[in-house]
Amino acid sequence: MRRKFLAFLLLALAPFALHAAQPFFCNSQGRTLSYARRGPDGGKVKWKYTVTIDRVVKDASGSTVDYTYDFRKPGGAQMYGGPIELRAQLAENGDVALDLAATMLSVFRNMFPRSSFSSEGGRTVLPAGMKPGDVLPDASAEVKVGALKYDVVVTERKVLREERIKTPAGEFDCLVVSEHKVEGGLRSRNVRTLTWYARGVGEVRHDTMDKNGKLQTSEVLESIE
Repeated sequence: MRRKFLAFLLLALAPFALHAAQPFFCNSQGRTLSYARRGPDGGKVKWKYTVTIDRVVKDASGSTVDYTYDFRKPGGAQMYGGPIELRAQLAENGDVALDLAATMLSVFRNMFPRSSFSSEGGRTVLPAGMKPGDVLPDASAEVKVGALKYDVVVTERKVLREERIKTPAGEFDCLVVSEHKVEGGLRSRNVRTLTWYARGVGEVRHDTMDKNGKLQTSEVLESIE
């Protein structure tokens, strides 16, 4: 009787254990997520972009996700020289690791295909078990394009709260993460961001504010196909 009860308990808890390990990232091959960025008034679209999950390869340590960003101006013209191919590493426990330097390098290779590049930097991590109050590791990277360079430093990464939000793509239970991002070189910017992450989806909303906390732009998930 005791064994039967234990087996029943394990079966009952299995869906919850699976959910707990689900990453704050989309790992469903073939899925496309569409976003739109607007100004602080929420009106005119500044640009749109899609994230397509091209391939998911599993191994003993987790999985590798190859995905493509495609940015478009309001009229439909492509930005950044065309689609940008990127890669994420998902650990077996659901942690998401992105190589910040490799991501930046992919963008610049698209924009300056005939130039020589070098890059250095660390990873940015989204732990599957993060919760409100957690402080996440800082991240930084630098890319050099000939004599020019672009660098970014991301600090003060904090998990603020749980929040359920409604978007054109549906309602999502999210964790809200704040960051301080400073960019230099080819682009100079000092901003604070709030990002809403949902399990199995990733970014659902991303707000950018100036150093005084004034909202500049807001990106929202519009559809999942």
